[in-house]
Amino acid sequence: MPVRLTTATLAALALGFSGCSTIQRVDAPPLGAESPTRTTPAVPAPAGEPALPTLADGAAVPISVLLDLAVRESPNRQVFEANRAAAAAAISQARAWSNPELELSAGRAKAREADENGARPATMIGGIGLTQRVELPGKRAARVAAAEAERSIAERSSALDRLELEVEIRAAAVAVAGADARVAQALHGVELGTQVRTAVERRVQAGETDRGDLARAHVDLANAQLSAEAARAEAEAARAALRAWCGAALPAQFTVADALVEAPPAMALSEVQRRATATHPRLAVFDAQQAAGAAAIAAEERAWYPDLTLGVSANRETDTNDLGVSVGIDLPLWNRNDGGVAKARADLARLQAERRKELLALHRQIVTAWNGYERERRQIEGLQSAVLPAAREALKLKLAAFQAGDTALMEVIDARRMELGAETALTEARERAAQARIDLIRAVGADPLVPSTAPHATAPTTTSPIPAGVQP
Repeated sequence: MPVRLTTATLAALALGFSGCSTIQRVDAPPLGAESPTRTTPAVPAPAGEPALPTLADGAAVPISVLLDLAVRESPNRQVFEANRAAAAAAISQARAWSNPELELSAGRAKAREADENGARPATMIGGIGLTQRVELPGKRAARVAAAEAERSIAERSSALDRLELEVEIRAAAVAVAGADARVAQALHGVELGTQVRTAVERRVQAGETDRGDLARAHVDLANAQLSAEAARAEAEAARAALRAWCGAALPAQFTVADALVEAPPAMALSEVQRRATATHPRLAVFDAQQAAGAAAIAAEERAWYPDLTLGVSANRETDTNDLGVSVGIDLPLWNRNDGGVAKARADLARLQAERRKELLALHRQIVTAWNGYERERRQIEGLQSAVLPAAREALKLKLAAFQAGDTALMEVIDARRMELGAETALTEARERAAQARIDLIRAVGADPLVPSTAPHATAPTTTSPIPAGVQP
């Protein structure tokens, strides 16, 4: 295997040839170690919500706490409150009655014919009228029901926003956990490299090998130290990205407790598909939109119903004082709102088709993510049960043989690299399994490994059928 020589490795090689038997390495604090005494105070909780616990530097933070922090930092809450307020205002507006109309009139009336004196007398006349436009009960109730259906869309959209936020937080948490695992592996590599270098030094001092082996051991150790520094930088960048989601309540140094599962459990594809059909927030939004569409059709069908105009009036004429009542009614001769009804029905048909399309897409995503999850789960089982134990045993035997003078240094280095490669493969498989789980969460609408507390979905209605060939 070719050796990559950098400035640091060349410096280490020069030290090895000059007879220096030690190399200074920068030791990182153990993962999860607490920094002096700094703690992050608990986030003040909005009204009605519990306060989050105080998090100290180096704390192991579960994903549930990360999600709570992100929810409080996210503007999604304000968006939902604004949408809910707008929906409530629309309902209030739909319930409002038409304002009454007040009409005042005044004038001067002059007789057309003269009286016996030859004069044409003038008289002040005037009147007052009050009218009220009244909708038929069915028309108003349908309009109010359509507005109330829109409020359900706003509420269900909030759950969809939370799902998208959870997916982002889980992905950031997996990045932190994976980077921390690589730091641990790199530090383990430094430790093994130090052991190999020490064994070479002893053999050089005993005259059992030449200084070329010592130089190779120095190069190998220097590369391990560089890998450790690169892994630390990656971990810090991942932590900073997660803190951007969760805010200042998350300490500068922390680990994620449950992002990478050591042995991911199996799950049944049929149960995952059933759960997605029953509880996915995106489908719930479509259902709310379809309910709103049906309500809109009812409102449009009644929009042409004639309104009544009730009125009372009092008038002063030239020779009488009049008091009367009136009733007016629209005559729907030219327009019965056929266009509005047709548009509302077309909108509902479009929503039904989009829901079927979305359901098919979700099931395709589930199959792809589930297959990826199962593949990585089996990969993890094989690496844990066979590959990694064998690689560790091989390194142990090679190191013992080298110390006894029965094998060459390169065989020890190859065995060490083989063990580190198996550890890296295991970490990468766990990361891929975690990402597949995130893809399943996005496709299912919830974590499929967490038991559902929601009731099973009822049978689909005729307005939102499940496409043929898709298992509910």
